[in-house]
Amino acid sequence: MLLDNCLSINWRSIDGIWNVLIITIISLFDVDLPVLTQNKEKFEEIGTTVVISDKKVINICNDKWLTYQFLLKNGFYVPKTFISLEKALVNVKNEQISYPLIVKPRWGMGSIAVFEAENEEELKVFYEKTKRNILKTYLKYESQEDIDTSVLIQEKINGQEYGLDIINDLYGNYQTTIAKVKYAMRSGETDCAVTIADNRLKALGKKLSSCLHHVANLDVDVFIVDDKPYVLEMNARFVGGYPFSHMTGVNLPLAIVNWLQNISFDKKLLTERINIMGQKDINLVRLHIKPEVSINKIRTEEQIYRTVIEMQTLLTPSLTERKIDLQSYSKKLCYYGEVWRIQDTQNRIIGILAAYMNDK
Repeated sequence: MLLDNCLSINWRSIDGIWNVLIITIISLFDVDLPVLTQNKEKFEEIGTTVVISDKKVINICNDKWLTYQFLLKNGFYVPKTFISLEKALVNVKNEQISYPLIVKPRWGMGSIAVFEAENEEELKVFYEKTKRNILKTYLKYESQEDIDTSVLIQEKINGQEYGLDIINDLYGNYQTTIAKVKYAMRSGETDCAVTIADNRLKALGKKLSSCLHHVANLDVDVFIVDDKPYVLEMNARFVGGYPFSHMTGVNLPLAIVNWLQNISFDKKLLTERINIMGQKDINLVRLHIKPEVSINKIRTEEQIYRTVIEMQTLLTPSLTERKIDLQSYSKKLCYYGEVWRIQDTQNRIIGILAAYMNDK
């Protein structure tokens, strides 16, 4: 009902486009959320429901400084966070916090412009670098509200990381919490996780729900430190961790469809299976292009080394100009990765393809 009619439309016909009624909008992108929540009523006037939390909730989740204040006010454990470089340095001097410290955007996502400072010099450099990077990316849109305080400095906490999907209905009523242990991350997104039964995390999810009254999914990052659950960040939308809940039997999209149509459903629709591990995968696909190329796997350290040397002519600046030890680089690729040589019909190298896992 929400999508099938759209797929059957001939999109080359402008009349077909204008005759489609978009019943529901669900955004997966932080930058969209403030705009959508602010214009919720305008969408309702044309018969479209935006499945989104209210403006206050979106602001609390998107603005990491407001997140910190909200969590403190409501009695949650949270890492110490500072909105000014000067205050952070004073607290380091007074031994209230210590290095390493995390430097990150106040309005951030996807681990963009996040750095770890080991000392005061790095802290000052990364603080300015984060601000510059914000202005170079789509983070600038929300950060323009207050660019001078768009960078946060946060205490680094060490512990096991968990992800929570805290599910409410469309009226903000609590339904359930799905808890997962995170085993691998990539660009701020969960790559490997396993569902667990943890009453402490379930209770944390229920408390957050009752304080926030969000709509549908709330993604929450939690670290357990000294047996205490520290809440790091919250996202009022579907995020990269939700598929791990979905694959264990939870079907929140279908639940949303049912809620929109006032259809009751069995609670099993939002019940996960425990101890199910998921791993995201990337498959290599060969594309047919002109001129034709051949892609061949190279296996030995010597083959990789020769290929890397050939690649020098294609790079500006070259690897050696970047002060990279080609022998060491080739050895790491051989032992910790997979490498393919890409060449044209005359066996001239035009690139390499490498999948590499850091040995650290």
